[in-house]
Amino acid sequence: LWIQGKTNTAEALRLARTEVFVESKGDRIDVPNYLIVLTDGQSNINAQMTVKEAVQARIEGAHIIVVTVTDKPTLEIKGIASDPDDQNILFVENFAMLPSLSDRLVQAVCDDVNECFSSPCRNGGQCVDGLHQYLCFCDDEFSGLNCERRCGRRMDLTFVLDASGSVEETFERSMNITRNIVNGLNFAGGRTRVALVTYADDARIRFKLNEYSDKVSVLNAIAFTQEKGRTNTAAGIQMAVNQVFTTGDGDRAGDDNIMIVMTDGHSNVNEFSTLDAAEEARDSGITVFAIGIGENGQVGRGELNGIANDPDNQYAYIVRQESDVEDIANEVLNMLCQ
Repeated sequence: LWIQGKTNTAEALRLARTEVFVESKGDRIDVPNYLIVLTDGQSNINAQMTVKEAVQARIEGAHIIVVTVTDKPTLEIKGIASDPDDQNILFVENFAMLPSLSDRLVQAVCDDVNECFSSPCRNGGQCVDGLHQYLCFCDDEFSGLNCERRCGRRMDLTFVLDASGSVEETFERSMNITRNIVNGLNFAGGRTRVALVTYADDARIRFKLNEYSDKVSVLNAIAFTQEKGRTNTAAGIQMAVNQVFTTGDGDRAGDDNIMIVMTDGHSNVNEFSTLDAAEEARDSGITVFAIGIGENGQVGRGELNGIANDPDNQYAYIVRQESDVEDIANEVLNMLCQ
């Protein structure tokens, strides 16, 4: 039955989470929950809640697959779907082609392959077979996708991401490097807490240090649409210093405070306050990394270096293209885990 109207994807996700995947309505605790979202594209009612509802559904255990009509999935679509995108976003360019996705949709929810068969988890890590992927639960001081990295440091870490600009790929690259770094951190025994701030014309706290306590929840929560606007890097740094690194919001005395700022290096709102804000952060005991997103000539190297701790070659980096994401994330992790 077709019902004409606008697109309130957030409400559909909320209803599935709170009124369908519940034990009193037939949900079984020993059976995986799969949520297949069919959409014609962008939400236009309560759109700011769409990805938030998807994040909460995933954190509560739902595996989300999106079927959509588009020539290129948007950040909203990617924010709804579970990872990895290539397995959980199915799209065609027009409605007439939707039936061609039926076999792929069946394959997306039916996985007879034991992803743990090759014993990918190292250093005593335990492998859990997932849908087209696996998850390693690492022993004590080890972390990383395959428990390959020793990382015993205790830290409270805040990411500050540039959500301004008009190109979604740039913001998506910031989220990708954030996920790569989080994947390499050690959350065992409360060693790591993570918060995230985004900024454009002004800044927003996306989640606080005491909001999520495990790696899977943090990874699920790193999903946002782009705000667009001008670049107020100072506001993002100041919000992290004054409203995130606080005892009431999860900052812990005795644990290292670390901030990772991602930027194009070209602040254009309160631009004269950017370096002062970074200096205030460093003077308060926060170790500041700066990661420039864009081609070398497009990133303001002076501002990037001015934000970061010294020496620049250890605390300031440039991600020029998507293929650099993993390497730069590993360099940052080497510093964080030393």
